Amino acid sequence: MNQYNKFNLFKYISFIVLITSEVSGSALSRKRERVAEAEEKREHTKVLEFDRGEEVFKETYDQAYHAASNGKFDQAALLYKQCLQQFTSKGGKDQKGTGADTGLQLHLYGQLGEVLAAGGELREAEEAYTQGAQLGVQLLQAKETQAQESKGQDLTFEKEEEEGDNEDEEVEDVGEEELKKRRMRSTVEHAEVHKALTNIAQIQLATDRMEDALKTFKTLRDYAQSKSEEAKVYKEIGMIYLKTNNLNAAVQALEEAVGLDPDVKKGYSNLAIAYTRLWEKDNANADFKRNALANFELAMEVEPESATLRTNYGILLAQMQDWTHAKMALLDALHIDPKNENAKKNLKMVEDIVEEYTERRPGDNAGNDPKFKPLTKRYIGPTPKIYGI
Repeated sequence: MNQYNKFNLFKYISFIVLITSEVSGSALSRKRERVAEAEEKREHTKVLEFDRGEEVFKETYDQAYHAASNGKFDQAALLYKQCLQQFTSKGGKDQKGTGADTGLQLHLYGQLGEVLAAGGELREAEEAYTQGAQLGVQLLQAKETQAQESKGQDLTFEKEEEEGDNEDEEVEDVGEEELKKRRMRSTVEHAEVHKALTNIAQIQLATDRMEDALKTFKTLRDYAQSKSEEAKVYKEIGMIYLKTNNLNAAVQALEEAVGLDPDVKKGYSNLAIAYTRLWEKDNANADFKRNALANFELAMEVEPESATLRTNYGILLAQMQDWTHAKMALLDALHIDPKNENAKKNLKMVEDIVEEYTERRPGDNAGNDPKFKPLTKRYIGPTPKIYGI
């Protein structure tokens, strides 16, 4: 029962006391009536104060939201901080950390973090997200403990419930409805924690703190609510390993990502790059070459309109000295994005090499197939770049 309902209940009880005292007519009853009236007046004043506080909170929250919508991030941050102060000063935080009020506080920390990050205050934003994440983790842990305790009680009375009458069945229906509400609330709370941890990790990446980001993403795995969410986390972990040149770990994480969700954004493309880099280090390993090509082809099925992906595929084919297919891939990239300068540059280099073959004298023994016997050792294009989110 929340504070407002408790006050109303007290008013209701006081009203009953007043009726009883009027019927009795005794001096003692009249004295009790005066005491009850005075107490009711005090409690009514408290209710009005609480209502005014709640009204101020809502007004402040609306002002913060509109300030953020209009790009006034500094003003919005101050207002969200006021919301948090008003929230805690009114006793809004559930002492057990398991109520809806705690979920609201978690949401406020998330909103504060967003406007701080949008205003360029990354350190403060990370602090706000961290406070929210810690609060959310405590909330979810407390609820998990309650659920385990409740499960133990349900097992104790399981036999009685199975043998219950119609009245018992009605109580069971109410319990099922409450269970649905709890599950829905838990899903929202998990989402808030997931969002907070994701934002923390992104700030850590933006400030070049790869190890911190890696730890945060590994923590984030525990709060994924679906295979798709878990796949995104593994993809991010794989990209960190890729950026830090830990290629075997990158392959393992990215394989996990596409295994959970083949459609995860940039999963196959980054996996292809990881295998490409492994092949660059060890050209004799046919598996690296084969896996790089296979994952580029899978990536193009998932991202058919990506010019960058086809450019990188063309670069890989050129590095493998397959000039014909490299040219086709680069032309495809330019068909999708005619302004792609990287594709233009590498296409010209491939065409120049092919032209060298056609100008060779017929008596030369260099061969006529440019696919396997290039005339130059020149490097074709940069190492394929790592895809972002």
